Amino acid sequence: MLTRKELIAMRLYEFLTSNSEKLNETTKARISNKETRDSLIDSLVDGTVFSILESLSDLQDLKEKEFWEQRESKIKQLRESGNFTDQKKREIDKGILEGIDETVREQQNMLICAGLPQPLFKQSLDSEELRLQMFIIQFILTLRDIYEDQQK
Repeated sequence: MLTRKELIAMRLYEFLTSNSEKLNETTKARISNKETRDSLIDSLVDGTVFSILESLSDLQDLKEKEFWEQRESKIKQLRESGNFTDQKKREIDKGILEGIDETVREQQNMLICAGLPQPLFKQSLDSEELRLQMFIIQFILTLRDIYEDQQK
């Protein structure tokens, strides 16, 4: 029987192999580095990162709903007051996007503090960094059954 660490390593290899076309060459090189890969695997063994990720997902759902409701409320107020313009709507949307960016930074920081390796996970709004982070998160979510077995 495989240890959890061996199982995660095997799953990571399978995930990287089956999804490699989603990553550019620089990102592939970063994630293929043995030390970085081993650090990622070690950070996932006890299930803490997975639990935090699930909690962050729930919080993000609530935050997105809150942003949407704020947007709708502000637009409704502008329309009712007769002050609605496309410019004001863009300003509302810009404020919401800034709020989303802040939420992303907070979530990144929490995952870094939880132990995800910084060569792969750092605070950034760069599209390539975000793509890599989403890739790592997708991988972690595939491990759900490993952690559910632990709880039984």
